[in-house]
Amino acid sequence: MYPGTLTTKTELNNKLFNQSRDYLMTLQYHLICNKSFPTSADLEIRNRVYSLWKSNWEKIYADQGAHHVPTADDFTRHDLLSVLMTDQDQLVGFSCHTFLDFHELSTYDRDYFSMFGKNYSQALKAMKIDRVMTFESLVVRPEFQRNTWGLPLGRLIMRLNSYMLSETSAEAMMAVARKDNGVSQNLTVLGYQMIESDKICRGFPCDLQTLSRGRHLLEINDKTEPHAGNLWQMRTVHGGKAFYDLPTQQPASTKAA
Repeated sequence: MYPGTLTTKTELNNKLFNQSRDYLMTLQYHLICNKSFPTSADLEIRNRVYSLWKSNWEKIYADQGAHHVPTADDFTRHDLLSVLMTDQDQLVGFSCHTFLDFHELSTYDRDYFSMFGKNYSQALKAMKIDRVMTFESLVVRPEFQRNTWGLPLGRLIMRLNSYMLSETSAEAMMAVARKDNGVSQNLTVLGYQMIESDKICRGFPCDLQTLSRGRHLLEINDKTEPHAGNLWQMRTVHGGKAFYDLPTQQPASTKAA
């Protein structure tokens, strides 16, 4: 027996599903080209993402006792920002992405790529993958990390990024996935493949994983669907047309002025 008028587990699950659906109706998804000049539509979002990105990495390094301090250069090197907002302009969470080409010598001299090493690139080349997009700095604000409806918003962003991969010329997504916070396990659920396991990166146990085209939209039994698909259809893209392969797009419900 359940409290109030809820007398069965099925009724409780139905109510939670409806609450989840109504809650998700308030979410908005933005793709932002981080290398274009900001506009009035995305400047505030960029600034909020940067502030949260900076405070998050400052805490991570401080907790480790590391002397490294995150710099603005570490943030602005990213090409794309994948951002989840509410319709009340609250920042929910985000991830950062950079395009890399294994034919470019500079790729192997990047500080970020030093975590992977040439064994990783050789493994991807064996899979006929030369152009990749990184998946970095997944952050969900603490107040959104646990919600009544049990929908993992971090995994929702991961799933949205699977859709994003199909809109670029990248052949795969590459990720250093921490094992201690569940990111590696979530990526595995979403179709990522293991390249190297149990590698220590920046002091954390990590798995090196990749999501290649052909696997990026596998049919999966995951609670983030169909929510991710709906958010993707209603996405807003900022500044992509002049840069990569992302056409500038407004939500389908936006009416012409």
